[in-house]
Amino acid sequence: MNGDECDRECSNKTYGMECKEQCGNCSNGEPCHHVDGRCPSGCNAGAYGLTCKESCGNCRNGEPCNDVDGSCPSGCNAGGYGVTCKESCGNCSNGEPCHQVDGTCPHGCDAGIYGDKCDKECDNNTYGMECKELCGNCSNGDPCHHVDGTCANGCDTGIYGEKCDKECGNKTYGMECKEQCGNCSNGEPCHHVDGSCPSGCNAGAYGVTCKDSCGNCSNGEPCHHVDGTCPHGCDAGIYGEKCDKECGNKTYGMECKEQCGSCSNGEPCHHVDGTCPHGCDAGIYGEKCDKECGNNTYGMECKELCGNCSNGEPCHHVDGTCPHGCEAGIYGEKCDKECSNNTYGVECKGLCGNCSNGEPCHHVDGTCPHGCDAGIYGEKCDKECGNNTYGMECKELCGNCSNGDPCHHVDGTCPHGCEAGIYGEKCDKECSNNTYGVECKGLCGNCSNGEPCHHVDGSCPSGCNAGAYGVTCKESCGNCSNGEPCNDVDGSCRYGCDVGVYGKTCDEACQPGRYGINCATSCGPNCQGCNRFTGVCEFGCLPGWTGPSCEKRKCGNNTYGTECKEQCGNCSNGEPCHHVDGIYPKGCDAGIYGEKYDKGNARMKFFQQK
Repeated sequence: MNGDECDRECSNKTYGMECKEQCGNCSNGEPCHHVDGRCPSGCNAGAYGLTCKESCGNCRNGEPCNDVDGSCPSGCNAGGYGVTCKESCGNCSNGEPCHQVDGTCPHGCDAGIYGDKCDKECDNNTYGMECKELCGNCSNGDPCHHVDGTCANGCDTGIYGEKCDKECGNKTYGMECKEQCGNCSNGEPCHHVDGSCPSGCNAGAYGVTCKDSCGNCSNGEPCHHVDGTCPHGCDAGIYGEKCDKECGNKTYGMECKEQCGSCSNGEPCHHVDGTCPHGCDAGIYGEKCDKECGNNTYGMECKELCGNCSNGEPCHHVDGTCPHGCEAGIYGEKCDKECSNNTYGVECKGLCGNCSNGEPCHHVDGTCPHGCDAGIYGEKCDKECGNNTYGMECKELCGNCSNGDPCHHVDGTCPHGCEAGIYGEKCDKECSNNTYGVECKGLCGNCSNGEPCHHVDGSCPSGCNAGAYGVTCKESCGNCSNGEPCNDVDGSCRYGCDVGVYGKTCDEACQPGRYGINCATSCGPNCQGCNRFTGVCEFGCLPGWTGPSCEKRKCGNNTYGTECKEQCGNCSNGEPCHHVDGIYPKGCDAGIYGEKYDKGNARMKFFQQK
C-alpha cells in the first residue's frame, strides 16, 4: 500500500513495502500482485518462479523452461548441465560435452585440468595431461603454466629452456644464462647458478667467480687467488690493495710518490714514467715537463725569445712579461717593441725633441741622428734658440724686434713687430723712402735740402727748410712779421707777429675783442666783434651806434635803441633822451614819470584837461 493514509495499492509494476520492489517478467505484461509480486497468469517465455524474476538456463534448442521450477523439458544444449541447464561443463577431453545431469566428462579432462567435472587447473607445481608433469624452476618460485609448463616470468638463476628445466652450459651462469664464467682452473665450467669455480682460478685471476684480474703486482708476481692482493707491492705507476689503480692527483712512479710536471692543458702525466702525452705547458720543458724555460726564452716549448727586460732580468718563463719593466727605449707587455710615436727612454715616457725633417729620435737616449729642426738645438733637440738667434743650428741673428722681444726661433720673425725705424719680416731693414718710426708709418718732415730724416725718430740732421720748424721739421711757421721765417728749432718769430695773430709762434688768431699786430689793439667799445686784422666792426654795433668802429651816435629825432626804432619819452625841457636806453638824467616833464618819462599822472592830466 501507499499514499498519505495508506489507502492505495501499489501500481506501475511495483509491489511490496512502500512499493519499492519491481514486478518480474509476468505473462503478457500483466501487473504482479501488489503484496508479494506473484504473476497471476504465469511468466513470459524465458522466465520462471513465483515472481517470474529468474531467467531460464541453456535449454536445448532454445526451448522455454518450466515457468515454476525452471527445468528444461528436453534437456540442455551442449556445454550446459543440471536441472535448469545453468551449470557450465568443465574442460572435457577433446571438447566433448559433459554429462547433462551431473557434469562429468566421459573420457577425462583436457591437459592442465583435473577434477570430476574437469573444472580445476593443475596445481602443486604440476601441468599437462592429468597434471602428471612437474614444472621446471620458474623465477621466484612462480607456478608454471598448467597446460604447457612454461614459466610466465622466466626461469630461476642458472636455468634456461621453455619449461625452465635445463641448467646453464657453455660456460654460462646466472639469470637467463647471460653471465660468462670466469677464468676457472684448467678451463672447468663454473657453477650454473653463482658462477663460482669449483677448483679455484687460473693464474692472473682471483675471486669466487675468477672474473677479477690481478692488478700490476711487483715484478709480475701473481696476486692472491682469493682477495687479489699483491704479496710484494705494486709495479711503478700503480697503487691500491690489489694494485689495480693507476696513480692520480698528478703523481707517478713507485708507490705514486713522484709529482708530475706541468703537462699541457693540465693533463695528468704518464702514471709510470711521468712523461706528458701532449707536451708541456707554456714556459716549461724537459721529458717530464719539470723545468722552467731559461736562456732568455719563454712560452710553448721555450721557442719564444724574451725582450729587453730591465737590468737584464730574465722574462717570465710562461708569458714573456718582464717582472720590473723594460729597458730604456723598449715597451710592450713582453718588452719586445722599440719606443715609437715620438717617444724614448724608460717606459717610453720621454718625448722626442724636434729632430731634423721630423725623423724619430733614438728610442733609448732621445738623440737625433741627423741634427735638429730649424730653431732648435741641444743633444736631444729639445731647446729653442736663444740669445737673439734663430734658424738652423741657431746660427742666424735676430733683427730688431719690438720692445726687445726675441724673434721666432725658427724663422726669425718678430711676434709683435719691429722696433721704431725698422721693417721687414725679420725686422732687419731701416726705414727708407722718406719714412721713419714704428712700422715706418711716419713720413719725414720738411728737412733741409730734401735730406732723409732719421729712420727712428724722424729728426732732420741739417735742420729744416724755410717755413718749417721742430725736431722733425713737420711744424709750419706761424705768421711772422713781414713774412720773415721763424726759428727752425722752436718756431718763434724774431720780430714779432703779423696782424691778426699772436703767441710765441704767431700761429694763434686774436682773441675776440682784439686785433692788429700781435693782437695788441682792442676793438671799439661799441663793437659787437671786430675783424682781427683791421679792427672793423664786422659783426655790427651796439644799439645806438654806427660807423666802421661804431664810434658815432646813430639815433636822432627823439628816437633811441636798436635801429633807433624806439621813441623817447617826455624829457624835461624837451631835451633828447639817451640814444641807447631812452633815459634822460634830468627828469621828466610835468605830469610824466617812469625811467623813460613815458607814463602820465592821471590826476594831473585830469586837471590839465579841465
